[in-house]
Amino acid sequence: MNVVFATVLNDLYVPGMVALIKSIKHHNPQFEYRFVIFHSSFTPIYGDLSLESVELLDELYDHFDFIEPNFKDFVGRERDLRFLTEASFNLDADKVIFLDADTLCIGSLCGLINFETNDIAMVCEKHSSAFNGGVIVIGQKNLNHDTYSDILRYDESQSRHSGVNQKLLNSYFEDRIEPLPDEYNGIVSMVLMGEKLKIASYKKFFDSKLSELGIDVEADRGRFHKEVWKSWRVKWQGLYRRSCEFVSDVKLLHFIYTPWVEVGQRKLRKELLEMWYYYYEMKV
Repeated sequence: MNVVFATVLNDLYVPGMVALIKSIKHHNPQFEYRFVIFHSSFTPIYGDLSLESVELLDELYDHFDFIEPNFKDFVGRERDLRFLTEASFNLDADKVIFLDADTLCIGSLCGLINFETNDIAMVCEKHSSAFNGGVIVIGQKNLNHDTYSDILRYDESQSRHSGVNQKLLNSYFEDRIEPLPDEYNGIVSMVLMGEKLKIASYKKFFDSKLSELGIDVEADRGRFHKEVWKSWRVKWQGLYRRSCEFVSDVKLLHFIYTPWVEVGQRKLRKELLEMWYYYYEMKV
């Protein structure tokens, strides 16, 4: 099976890509898949990928493929690098696995590579009804120019997406998205520290708390996200950690807050920051 990995990158996120590919190779020594890096010179806000960055990454991994999608395909979205994610649907492959450059591999990716979907799969954000776009598995059914063009046309008609490709994918695919196991997109704010990193499948726990408050879980999901989630998140270190029953080992850690910049360093827990730098500084 022709499996292709993909990401979107500019110079700002090169440190993330360095740590990601080093961590993948460390935990998956036989990893030799084509890894497409989409970049663009027409994103003035975010900037492009410099020749120096390309040379640096080429030294780390022999199978990177740097692609700049056709400018005409992205008219109206010139200022947002994130929308280059859409170009993944135009790749010639049996399966495409898209990874954000701020993810870190801390385990085997065999399960992710072998995950079967003919459509699209993402991890559901348990505190909302949305699927997170940090890790995406695209099945062969959607890997063609027709789907790619249709997504672009759909996007042009949906102004509410306002530069966030995750909203676009959730809207376009709607009820066709298959749930990807949580361990392949472990958002750092939801990770339990211990001998092994765990991510909680906390939907059942929070839904029970909503019921206690007399809130209809499905009908008031938006209210949950805006109000109840904020109040319960404060108790994450205490009540929730003691009450959570469903956990799974994390294979891909999704940082969200970039560990290589000052703002991210202030927001991240020390042990997670040290873990990221361990892989970033690793000799290859």
